[in-house]
Amino acid sequence: MSRLATALLLLTPCLLSLGAGCSKAPKDTDLPADISQSLQPAFLTAFGHEAPADHEITRGGKTSDLSFSPAAIARLSDDEAALASLAAPADNSCNACTWSVAVHYLTAADNRFTVAKSFFDIAPQGPLDDPPHLRVRTDLFEHPALEAESPRRDRGCVMSVVTLWELLPDGPRLRAREIPTERNNIPMGAMRTGPQVDLYGNVIADRKGKTFKAHYHGTTEGDVTWTAGADGVFRATDGVPLPGC
Repeated sequence: MSRLATALLLLTPCLLSLGAGCSKAPKDTDLPADISQSLQPAFLTAFGHEAPADHEITRGGKTSDLSFSPAAIARLSDDEAALASLAAPADNSCNACTWSVAVHYLTAADNRFTVAKSFFDIAPQGPLDDPPHLRVRTDLFEHPALEAESPRRDRGCVMSVVTLWELLPDGPRLRAREIPTERNNIPMGAMRTGPQVDLYGNVIADRKGKTFKAHYHGTTEGDVTWTAGADGVFRATDGVPLPGC
């Protein structure tokens, strides 16, 4: 068979596709299709051994040992990932801190990770707070975001608030601070006074990179719109009154 005939034979499937053209071969990536499979290997590279892994942080001028575990991982590109880890004090040496969040940017090549950047204590939690829940959002901003939902307690009032960081190429950037997602101060006894409130909310996408909404149901029904300011931080600009303790 001549070279011309061979070339025509290889082109035939494309020519029969009504002009749609041949699709390109999928690009090889160094990360698995399911990025969650990389959570443990990324943590092992970031901290040098399996969880729990101790690491020092400095908060309020004081150095303390925290014990980290992997919590979430985001795909930044075909060969880049961001690992979020959650920590509590490794001992009783830090009375002013409890939970903390670290983020590592890693590059992947030949089935191995390398740490490119690290950011410790980006989300310090108060001494009375329960551990935050970390997850990755891809629907709010141009780049993936890390969402930390933190429980709060204040004299019988229980709340949850969400803080968001966009995972930019140079590091996590704060986008919104303490969006209320839950409030419950329903009186439980004769000594409890005040309004009875039972409210829940979810952060939902709107105009990507420009606005998002917090949708509430319960005692309060409706939305609050959060809009990007000149400094890149989103703030509540319209909607129902924000819940609070």
